[in-house]
Amino acid sequence: PVLILENGDILDESLDVMLWAIEQGNLRNLFNSGKKEILDLIKINDGEFKDAIDRYKYSSLYPEKPMIEYRKMGELFLEKIESYLEKNKFIFGKNISLADLAIFPFIRQFCRVDIDWFNSSLFKKIKEWTLFFEGSENFIDIMRKIKPWTTGDKPTLFLE
Repeated sequence: PVLILENGDILDESLDVMLWAIEQGNLRNLFNSGKKEILDLIKINDGEFKDAIDRYKYSSLYPEKPMIEYRKMGELFLEKIESYLEKNKFIFGKNISLADLAIFPFIRQFCRVDIDWFNSSLFKKIKEWTLFFEGSENFIDIMRKIKPWTTGDKPTLFLE
């Protein structure tokens, strides 16, 4: 996503948009376990794990290794998240944090590359965690399918 602020500043990274929204909405409770720990985990997600997702999902573009090797790279991050979720309902505690919101879409994308593999995997807590978010009213709203806009259509407003 890209967010253009009233002063002309452009936020073109998802995390920057999320941090801006937290400040605007006074949602600092999303840092329930400490901002540094949350941002450090998100950095791993946005770096190493995102790289593993791309290589796993588009393995034909990375013929240096078989697809399963790229999945194993991603599984290292899943193991880390699973260990957090074995202790709590959410990554950093009993309440949703920025880590959950920032990391969930990436884990969902990784798991959907081979949904049969994921469904038969041992990541029990991640399965419960993803089902929680996929079943949430907010997720259902933002994933609502809309007809692609074409010339002559009325503008599509996402504030509804």
